[in-house]
Amino acid sequence: MLELYASFELTGFSTAIRELWWVFPTILVFHSLSMGLMAGIGVASALRALGFARQIPPSMLHRFQPLLWFGLLVAATSGLLLLAGYPAKALTNPLFFIKLIMLSGAIWLTLRLTAPTQRLLTQGKLPVRLSALVTIALWFGVIASGRFLAYTHSVLLASWLVGVP
Repeated sequence: MLELYASFELTGFSTAIRELWWVFPTILVFHSLSMGLMAGIGVASALRALGFARQIPPSMLHRFQPLLWFGLLVAATSGLLLLAGYPAKALTNPLFFIKLIMLSGAIWLTLRLTAPTQRLLTQGKLPVRLSALVTIALWFGVIASGRFLAYTHSVLLASWLVGVP
């Protein structure tokens, strides 16, 4: 598998993401802002479900779903570009997959918390308050694991480890 990562790392596309001084930081800014947008909507929705800001009707949170989808689109696009720059760094790190699992759960719960009616949550197995607490924990986990990815890799570039023809 490292050979496959190394081959991709040596493409002009991957090299440009890593080596053009402005590309990687620009992608990272878009990724960070979009993750912040999604996490902000998720945590705000969860706090409302916990009883904060009672003057805001829960149904009003539904208006934030398009922003959540926009954030997901930008995060997925920028995340794939970051992955293209350092495929082995992410794909050999178990924390990357843990982040994706937590992100999936956080988005799913946020969509349920911002649904036009929270009846969707009360019909499920988790009560609303527990769902809200889990949502907050998952968003914090996504953010923390994303930050730790920069420091917990065991392989930075596979092309340094294997000979690529």
